[in-house]
Amino acid sequence: METMVNLFKSLGEHTRIRIFHLLLYYPALSVGDLEKILNISQTNASRHLTVLKNGNLVSRRKSGNFAIYQVNSDLSLNFQNEFKRMAEEFIQLRTDLKSAQEYLPIS
Repeated sequence: METMVNLFKSLGEHTRIRIFHLLLYYPALSVGDLEKILNISQTNASRHLTVLKNGNLVSRRKSGNFAIYQVNSDLSLNFQNEFKRMAEEFIQLRTDLKSAQEYLPIS
């Protein structure tokens, strides 16, 4: 049950929900990508990504000088799909996805 508590605590903030939502659509994003798409500072993006990583929602890998984040491969597809379904109701999340598509088209 502790895993479930940590998962939901990790999503207990607007910016983290926005970041996680984008990572469901993009296989990998850097802190710089999120900074530009969401118009937040590098420090803010990094802080929220750390919380998501600690909650086992995202994983991190190094690519040269960059840290690349992606949805944790152990995360249930049912959870991911349900999150996407719920996110469709929120204008901010749809707007974020549109901004991301303008910045970095989905392949």
